[in-house]
Amino acid sequence: MLQTGVNLGVLGACLAGVLLGGQHPRWIFLIGVVPALLVFWIRRNVPEPETWHAAKVSGNQPSVLELFGAGIRRTTLLSITVCACSLTAWWAFMFWQAQHVRSLPEVVKMSGSERDRLVAITFALIIGVSIVGNFVAGALARKIGWRGAIVAMFGGFVITTTLTFGPNHSLAALTQFWLPAVGFWSGVFGLFTMLMPPLFPTLLRTTGAGFCYNIGRIFAAFGTVFFGLVSKVGDYRAALLYAGFLFIPAAVAAMFLPRPKE
Repeated sequence: MLQTGVNLGVLGACLAGVLLGGQHPRWIFLIGVVPALLVFWIRRNVPEPETWHAAKVSGNQPSVLELFGAGIRRTTLLSITVCACSLTAWWAFMFWQAQHVRSLPEVVKMSGSERDRLVAITFALIIGVSIVGNFVAGALARKIGWRGAIVAMFGGFVITTTLTFGPNHSLAALTQFWLPAVGFWSGVFGLFTMLMPPLFPTLLRTTGAGFCYNIGRIFAAFGTVFFGLVSKVGDYRAALLYAGFLFIPAAVAAMFLPRPKE
């Protein structure tokens, strides 16, 4: 449900993209400020868990450096690897798939508003299908466990990105089926919020999960640019194809993660 909330926000952004097609991108960025105002309400009205309060009262406040201490370091490094590889692959897809669609000969001939509308609708399909993936990933985790579900979803990513960007597809097949099919497997990220925090001691749960995930995002930012730079001008298929292979080391690292504590 948490990941679906993220997806619904992205769908709202897609709607804004359709409505503002052909307009200057600054209007999209201005609309993006509005949800940030919710932070004030969250800080005021959303309580911390009781287990966190109890641990805070009874124990010393740990520092970020303790994530690399004895007994936790291995989990931290594995978690960073999972996040860095998977998020780089996913962010590369999220960004460069739109550029790939825009660069296709049939799309280049369209007007600016038509291109914006096609990209926004395609992205909305990707995110809409990913909502289904969230609940499939959750159901899969109940059947085979969190680690097994993550590995299976990463494997689906590798296979689907290979089938999407290996062969040539028609514009309709690409935008209406193959790109949304890749989005389905992003349901794996809905498992991260359940898997990662319990891997760390109570007072380090938020710090550990947040640190590993955000270090992964830093890698993803550089990786997204890198895969775009190595692609041929006007052809992003190779970058998208190779980026998908990063789910392989992510899956291998996930297999060595410890069993989450309840």
